[in-house]
Amino acid sequence: MSISKSDWFDGITKLLTEDKAMKTMFSDMEKLQKEMTALMKQMEALKKPKNND
Repeated sequence: MSISKSDWFDGITKLLTEDKAMKTMFSDMEKLQKEMTALMKQMEALKKPKNND
């Protein structure tokens, strides 16, 4: 079985593209996690009775 140059190139390109997509997805997940954490903190602050004003 021989692999033509274009098939090999397509394979590499596909791998690199998928890798880039995974990295993007991962950084998006991290960003989302940080936002969720911040949101949870805000919710906790809202839940506490405001008797210090």
